[in-house]
Amino acid sequence: MTPFELLEPSSLREAIALLDPDDTSVRPIAGGTALMLMMKAGVFRPTRLVSLRKLGGSMRASLPGPAASSPSAPWRRWR
Repeated sequence: MTPFELLEPSSLREAIALLDPDDTSVRPIAGGTALMLMMKAGVFRPTRLVSLRKLGGSMRASLPGPAASSPSAPWRRWR
């Protein structure tokens, strides 16, 4: 596997700031099983992974009502 940066932000705001919509090799990671398999196979070579593990349930509480499901919500770009 290629070396990559793994970041573990403590807030949703910090996690969003660490993502880069112009760099497809930067991704959020929550579970990561499929992502790790793709990395081992050489299909995906990230430069940075942003772990959502420390956000836990606080992420749901931080999301605004209708804006959270909006197609233009900032976190939608990184699927």
